[in-house]
Amino acid sequence: MIVGSPYWSVDRGLSQEERAEALLGLAGELQRLLVPVRPSAVVRERVRRELAAEAGRPYPRRAAPLFQQYRRVILIAAAAVGSLASIAGVILAIVQRNKHARSTHAA
Repeated sequence: MIVGSPYWSVDRGLSQEERAEALLGLAGELQRLLVPVRPSAVVRERVRRELAAEAGRPYPRRAAPLFQQYRRVILIAAAAVGSLASIAGVILAIVQRNKHARSTHAA
C-alpha cells in the first residue's frame, strides 16, 4: 500500500458513506496486493508429518486451580466446621440457660 494512497487513512470527518467507500477501496487494494500462495510439496509434507506427530503425543493436562483441585475436601471441611459451630452454639445456649436458671433459683 502506498502512503499517498487515498485509502491510507480514513478521515473521521468523512460521512459514513465516504468512509465505507474508502474502506471498500482499501479492501480492494489489499486483495490486489495479497496474492494466494500455494506451499510446495515439501512444506506440505513436513507440516503433515508434524501434525501427525503432534496428534500422537499425549495432551498435557492443565493444572486445575487450587479450589477446583481440592473442591470436595474444602466443601466437606466447610460443612464440618459449620456443623461443629452449630453444635457448639447449642451447647453454649444450654450452658447459659442452666447458669441463668441456677442464678435465679439461688436468689
